Amino acid sequence: AVEVLKHYRPKLILVDFQMPGKDGVALTRHLRRDPEYQGVKIIILTSYDVKGEEEKARAAGCDAYLTKPIDTNTLPLVIAQYLRRDGTSPQGADGADGHPSSNEKEGEGHDRHD
Repeated sequence: AVEVLKHYRPKLILVDFQMPGKDGVALTRHLRRDPEYQGVKIIILTSYDVKGEEEKARAAGCDAYLTKPIDTNTLPLVIAQYLRRDGTSPQGADGADGHPSSNEKEGEGHDRHD
């Protein structure tokens, strides 16, 4: 992934939490240290729903943490929201306090995003 990203500057990156070699959290941390990737949205996908894993991903700098199974109808909408995002919460993802619920259910899986 790091090699590909040397030649390509995406607006958004979907990263699996567990990858061979460098896991998604390590990749996110690596990208956030590079000034060229400060504006790139990073969404971590995971089959783990283990306490503390989302906090690790957030601390590394991910913009969203989505658990599998991913709702294929919702994923394109979440991606579009992050691509349009200007630092505010995506429309329709807010909880009562203006932030999304960390246990928000979407279809079969649940999405955690801010």
